Amino acid sequence: MRFFDNVQITVLDNGFIVATDHFPGHARTAATILTASGGFHDPDGKSGCAHLVEHMFTHAHPSITQKDFHRLISRRAIKANITTSRDHTQAHAFGLTGSVMEVLDNAAMMVVARKINDFDRLNHERRVVGKEQFDELSDREGAYRYKRLASIFGPQSKTVRPEGGIPEEIEKLSRDDLLHFWHDNIVGSNMMFVSAGGLSHVDAIRFCRKHFGRLPIGYRRDRFGDELRMTDVSFRQNEYQDVLFWARARFEASSLFADPKTSSRLDLMEMFLTQALHDALRLDDGTLYGGAKAAFTQASTGKGFFTIHAECTPENYKPVYSRIAETLNGIASGLPEYADLFENTRESVSHIFAEHGADLMENMLMRRVRIVDALLQSSIMPDVAKEKRLLETTSYQQAAAILRRVLASHAPTTEYWGHIGPEQMNGRQMAAFFKRSGASGVPIAAVA
Repeated sequence: MRFFDNVQITVLDNGFIVATDHFPGHARTAATILTASGGFHDPDGKSGCAHLVEHMFTHAHPSITQKDFHRLISRRAIKANITTSRDHTQAHAFGLTGSVMEVLDNAAMMVVARKINDFDRLNHERRVVGKEQFDELSDREGAYRYKRLASIFGPQSKTVRPEGGIPEEIEKLSRDDLLHFWHDNIVGSNMMFVSAGGLSHVDAIRFCRKHFGRLPIGYRRDRFGDELRMTDVSFRQNEYQDVLFWARARFEASSLFADPKTSSRLDLMEMFLTQALHDALRLDDGTLYGGAKAAFTQASTGKGFFTIHAECTPENYKPVYSRIAETLNGIASGLPEYADLFENTRESVSHIFAEHGADLMENMLMRRVRIVDALLQSSIMPDVAKEKRLLETTSYQQAAAILRRVLASHAPTTEYWGHIGPEQMNGRQMAAFFKRSGASGVPIAAVA
């Protein structure tokens, strides 16, 4: 659920997006200059381009040194940084509005400079980035994470590639490689400025036209989305062997996200089903027999799925899943015993909106993050009022029909990690356990 009632959006002639959530009189602003390119947009064989270019931003402008920039942040006593993720790179700041814009004014000049003139600095930052990535991949948890991703997505998937780059490839990146990436991605259609707080929309437009209005149009990069292999996965994690494990049963649910009659109701469904599973696993004395939750998730590719997460021990795996199956099948069948819980969840929607709105009213950082996420996803703001009305008018029978639809669509795939033993079921066995017969072999998209 998002709150974008007051967001104003202007698109400059070169495609650059200016989005503001203005609170007149508010002393602080959270703002970001963002390019929709990150580690997963690195060229094949040249991973680390986005990460190393981000480091070179602070060496690009002839009159702004890296030390000057960091001292400015410290002197203005604000929170600010330049970071790279899998699908975007951003310079972001939060604090008093005047101080934020002074820092971002310097950051903007560095970003649009698109120059690398100091080879010593380039070699220094290449070593820094390479060491960062070496340390990450050498860390036990980091190594475990990438091995697990390889088992889920396949060893050639971009998801398996560290978003910050592979040390061996970073070492070979040339100045021309970085400049090509920089010039190709720092373009109008691939960039945006987002703020929440005291900065007005007029002032934001003036700032963006000054710094970004002359950038070439270029083109917008796609959000990264990789495909899950339609296979059952078991990944042993030795430190949890003979103690506990985590299980997921994942059902294909793309049609629910594509249908406007169901897509806006999935937040409510997730809350309702998670509470129902929580109640089902609570013993008479109030303790929990296990942990479980439900989640509806959509990938940047548009594909979606419904996932049941459970935390189990070897002794309670089947009983936990028996209760989960009994609960979900009961709801899908429309059993009246779950109607009161649904009504309670549905009636809480207004309060959840109000509480969340109050949080966002005070949290400019959260508002900025939500706006960025929405613009990266679809370049438009959702209709909050319409979404709220739809949730408030959803009936229990409609919720049951949505669950029937997803459980009957396809056999699930399963994923386990931690303790791995003979008790785990594969996807077809899980479908039979749920007493649902669905087709298998349909690709499911991963969350980017």
